[in-house]
Amino acid sequence: MLTSDSAHATSVNEQTIREGLDAVRKTNDERQRRALDLQRTVRYEQQAVTQWRRRIQEAEEQLRRWRLALSESDARLAEAERELAALAQEVRDAERLLTGAERGPALVASMAPPRDRAAA
Repeated sequence: MLTSDSAHATSVNEQTIREGLDAVRKTNDERQRRALDLQRTVRYEQQAVTQWRRRIQEAEEQLRRWRLALSESDARLAEAERELAALAQEVRDAERLLTGAERGPALVASMAPPRDRAAA
């Protein structure tokens, strides 16, 4: 037979065990909620990372296209500058010839097209 002291001790022990179990359940429930929250956060962040990587890849591809266009434009610019320099030199040469032609009619005759020379 249990004495009243031992019955009281058993009751206290049972109460302590119930409180401990309740605390464990509460802690476990909180952990499960936190685990679900973290799973949602992980999925969200995985999607965000994927989206940012895709944006970066698209930006890098666009940058490559721009660099190619810039390179092609640079090449066309260099060619146009060379042509302009050559044309400017031709103009300077022609001006020198024309200026010299005013001083000497023989120079003008030497510049005449071949059919005009034959007629002369």
